[in-house]
Amino acid sequence: MGLFSNIGSFFKHAAGDVVNLVKNIVTTFTKIKDLFKQVQTLIQSGKDEVDGWKHFKEDIRLKSRVVNLEMAFKKTRDLVEGIPASWHAVLDLFSQIKSALAKDVAEEEGAALLAVETAGLSEVAVAIAIIYQVASFVESVVSDLQTILDEAKRLRLEVEKLDSVFLQQGNKRKSLKLVDGSTIRVRTGKLHP
Repeated sequence: MGLFSNIGSFFKHAAGDVVNLVKNIVTTFTKIKDLFKQVQTLIQSGKDEVDGWKHFKEDIRLKSRVVNLEMAFKKTRDLVEGIPASWHAVLDLFSQIKSALAKDVAEEEGAALLAVETAGLSEVAVAIAIIYQVASFVESVVSDLQTILDEAKRLRLEVEKLDSVFLQQGNKRKSLKLVDGSTIRVRTGKLHP
């Protein structure tokens, strides 16, 4: 009876390691799949932003717009508050790169190897762990770069149109005929946000 319980214990332990390994593979695959989507979004955002700066055109239209001071203060405050988030993303990006270059991968590899050596899947588990760590690092870098690009786009759009200072211009116009025969155009709908 002892032999069968030892064999059963061995298979139970090995099966648990295999299940954990499969879970790690699925998690790593999912992270890499999501990472590819984020990288594609980052590349498209970068292309759009370069194109936006290439075709930068100031469109302020001072004569036909009305200043809304309350909205201008609020939106300017929001604009200014976004700049530190972008700066922190830049600092975070540099600190992550610095820590990645200083990291001792061999030490982590040894710990992962020791943890799963009994199942005979050590090389696969170590490779999956390293791939997951690299994917996590790249995901963090992509996230920081996306934050920087989003803030640059927000600043560019603000400088192009100064929409935070003026009331919206999207209301439809209606032509009215005056008693003296002349016509005027007036806005319809809600004038204030």
